[in-house]
This record gives sequence, structure tokens and C-alpha cells, in this order.
Amino acid sequence: MLSVDADAKQISRLLHAAAWSADDINAILWQQADAQVHRLTSAGEPAVLVWDGSVWKKPESQANPE
Repeated sequence: MLSVDADAKQISRLLHAAAWSADDINAILWQQADAQVHRLTSAGEPAVLVWDGSVWKKPESQANPE
């Protein structure tokens, strides 16, 4: 697993590459996160997500649809 700085550099390069779309990057990040959750749960460890909400631009985007 890469360090946070290395991950950020990779993401930055992908964002600036014309061949990659936001959906491509999202799919890769989702696959990496899913693999990490699988590794943790297979080892009997809890998988915890920290969400601070700072990436949302509009408060209504955070509303629970239920």
C-alpha cells in the first residue's frame, strides 16, 4: 500500500491525463477501498470509514434520501 503523498501524486497525474475520466478514477479508488475492506474483515479487524463532509459543496447534497 502506498503512502498518502504517493497516492495523492498518482491521483493528481490521473486527473491531468486526458485518457482518464472521473468515472475511471472513481472505479479505481472504489476497487482499492473494497480490497482494503476485504483485507481487514478477513483478518477479523473492523473496517472503519471517516467522513468529515468537507468535500460537499452544497448542504442539500449531504441530506439522507430516506
